[in-house]
Amino acid sequence: SWSPDGLHIAFASTRTGASEIYTMDWNGMNQRRVTNTGGAFSPTWSPRLR
Repeated sequence: SWSPDGLHIAFASTRTGASEIYTMDWNGMNQRRVTNTGGAFSPTWSPRLR
């Protein structure tokens, strides 16, 4: 899911064994996990980029 400003992407990944949400810059750099609960999928952005 692209951020409203087009600078970031939120996505789900199972790289830890559970589905978690990550964000990264538009160019694939600076990946960061933003959930830690498992079962997270289908991220969306709020108008305030949160």
